Amino acid sequence: MDDEFKRRMGLRIRQMQRARRRKNFGRSSLESTTKWVMRDRYIAKFDIPFDTMTEMVASCALDLGCELDIDTDRRYTRDIDSRPMVTWVVFPDEDLNLDRV
Repeated sequence: MDDEFKRRMGLRIRQMQRARRRKNFGRSSLESTTKWVMRDRYIAKFDIPFDTMTEMVASCALDLGCELDIDTDRRYTRDIDSRPMVTWVVFPDEDLNLDRV
């Protein structure tokens, strides 16, 4: 993809990081991060399959200094044994550098 595509993807991930920092323990599921990125009009016009876009978002998030973590999803049930495992994008504590994309 071109530089504009990567720049806009990084911008959307940083926007989500700012929105999610105070709640959700500074993390967001990889699935919801991908959906957030796919809302961008410029990115949506490429009509990339969700699985491929998920891989691209994970790669971009790692480039921005985020970490990927696999943990249970506490949102749906209180029963520990039946909680699904989810890949989380964990945002760093400090602000992401806006010049890195």
